[in-house]
Amino acid sequence: MRVHPACQRRGYGRPVLQALEAKACELGFVKIVLDTTTSQGPAIAFDSAHCYVQAGQASSISGRAVAPEPVVSGGRRCCP
Repeated sequence: MRVHPACQRRGYGRPVLQALEAKACELGFVKIVLDTTTSQGPAIAFDSAHCYVQAGQASSISGRAVAPEPVVSGGRRCCP
């Protein structure tokens, strides 16, 4: 999920995230995991403000680089 930088901080992200979470629950998912890079401070703050907890960082998966910088993963239960 991304919101264009010119449109950030205008309240668009929250309803998009809520709709995605509702759909995930409807489809039976029990956990949602979000990934971002360490340079995306606003995205990390957004995730944290919506109860996503940082689960770890990775610079590669199965020996293959995933990004030019470490990736932060955060997750939470989908349906309480």
